[in-house]
Formats: sequence, structure tokens, C-alpha cells
Amino acid sequence: MYQLKEELNRAGNYSKAWVINSSLYQAKTTNKLLKAKASNEIEWINKIYSHANGNIAIIPWIAEEIKGEKLNQLLL
Repeated sequence: MYQLKEELNRAGNYSKAWVINSSLYQAKTTNKLLKAKASNEIEWINKIYSHANGNIAIIPWIAEEIKGEKLNQLLL
């Protein structure tokens, strides 16, 4: 995480917020295996939240491909 920020800064891409994509935790799955994987995300979500001073967006994992109008609805 810190290495990525350093690389982005070096390239002149300063970020204010972080996006966590395909989060099983946010998907609120009921599958036991996926729930176990989701619980492992919590530590990293908290680290990123702290590092970004709360400026994060979490996008849940979705089983289907999102494109076109469905993608636009997610972004609004």
C-alpha cells in the first residue's frame, strides 16, 4: 500500500481517496468459504481507511460482469 502511494506520487499522481474493488466483505456473502475470505479483508480495509483518513470507496464483489448502464448506475 505504501509502496503504491510512493510510486504514484513519484509519477505525479497524487491521490486523495482509495478504491477497494471486488470486496467480498462488502458483498455480504452467505457462503462459508467466501465469508472466511471476507473476514480476512477487514484488517486491510481498516489499514487503508486509516491511511486514507477515511477517504475510501468499497465496491462489492459481484458475480456478473458489470458494464454499460449497470456500471453507470454503480457510479451514481
